[in-house]
Amino acid sequence: MPITSSPSLSKSKCISFIPTAKVLLYNKEGLKRKNDRLSLRGISGVPAGTTHGSVVLKIGSRFNEELITVNAYILNKVTSQIPMVIIDTKKLNYLKGIPLSDEDFSRPPECDIILGSDCFFTILRDGKIIGSEGQAIAQSTMFGWVVAGQIQKDSNSSCTQSHLIRLKNDSNIDSILQ
Repeated sequence: MPITSSPSLSKSKCISFIPTAKVLLYNKEGLKRKNDRLSLRGISGVPAGTTHGSVVLKIGSRFNEELITVNAYILNKVTSQIPMVIIDTKKLNYLKGIPLSDEDFSRPPECDIILGSDCFFTILRDGKIIGSEGQAIAQSTMFGWVVAGQIQKDSNSSCTQSHLIRLKNDSNIDSILQ
């Protein structure tokens, strides 16, 4: 799952973003670190560091019993805070009442895990909610509904950043991975 990200900043009237999810991590027997080391490159081949091994993670939904098992590569830092600014979600009233996988998707938190394209289609479920043209879209996943697309920036914002899936567990990921 060697994926890297770099903040993409630009002056724009919209913030474009990728879906995030809060999930559960399961660990009954302790995480056994493998000595997998990979040199990673980001956008335009920019060096993005070397992994510090890998672990097998079981990731589950907060809303149902579904689980997915992934091989996760360990990095000192996955991304910067994403999104970099608080997103104004006032115009997303068409999403009220659906179980969002990350009800705080509009606030800049730390990212713990990035899922790769190897499991992307595994987590998708039937269902999509589309607002007006130019508004964010909600997609059903095994983790709940995720929100992605574009949202108008308020006039005080000066940058745009795209971001990747954020997964959150109930305990400190650093202590689990050590």
